[in-house]
Amino acid sequence: VGDTSAACIAGVADINGGKSPNKMDEDVYLFGSAQSLGGECPIGEQIGLCYYRPKKIGDIIASKGFVTMSECQEKSNSEWGVSGERCALYSNDVGVLNGDENWYMALVRECQKAGRIIARARIAEMLNWVYDTTAFNGGSGDGMNVTVTMTDANYKKFAKLGLPDPRTTGSVCISDSAINTTTRYNERICVYPWGVSWSSSKMHGASSMPAESYLFCSVVR
Repeated sequence: VGDTSAACIAGVADINGGKSPNKMDEDVYLFGSAQSLGGECPIGEQIGLCYYRPKKIGDIIASKGFVTMSECQEKSNSEWGVSGERCALYSNDVGVLNGDENWYMALVRECQKAGRIIARARIAEMLNWVYDTTAFNGGSGDGMNVTVTMTDANYKKFAKLGLPDPRTTGSVCISDSAINTTTRYNERICVYPWGVSWSSSKMHGASSMPAESYLFCSVVR
């Protein structure tokens, strides 16, 4: 453990005393801010992807806070690789929103780069693997609206993505990298017991934040 502040405590716990190489959730558990074992893909290796374990957006904001307007303008282009225009609010936003409550850019900050937030196409690959289908198409909105019942076999795969059972929670949503630069909405894909659909939320404002949605960040290699 390095930095021991509340937001930075990290640890790895051996759960079975097995010999190396160790695998997460089989041989070891991670907690705090620890996200992976060196050289390993925590999530997605079975389908050629490599992501850190997903985090709830609400937990990210509770731990590190929103991105303020000044922080966004300072780091958006130089460090986060995203246009500074995403920091601003447009006049067609409904209601009065605080420019300092930018939860979408907090996701960019968490992944270190905008391009490391999971894309719709990668979520489609995950879901095609979970459901053993080719029905999910990440290239269009309708391609992510699929009626399909989650079985026990599907859930065993879904759990390997580090996500809870939607049959218990009612739904499990994953925020992706897609945004509408005109309306300032961010997209998310939601898995229900009966199928999958997509929706969106404003990028700014605590009341618009999908706190229960999950974020996947690609592993930096």
